[in-house]
Amino acid sequence: YAVLALGSSGIEVFYITNPSSPQSILTYTGITADKILLANDRLYVLDTTRGELNILDLMP
Repeated sequence: YAVLALGSSGIEVFYITNPSSPQSILTYTGITADKILLANDRLYVLDTTRGELNILDLMP
């Protein structure tokens, strides 16, 4: 399963197969996340500061 970590600089996505050693798979920087929806291997991130909806693919 995927876990999202929100920080001051963006979003980091971890893929968890073993809870004691999560693997970071993606980092998106420069995004202000007001609302996030995870669906169909995509993150839909609402940034109301910029008035944008960002769609981020989880699987490159």
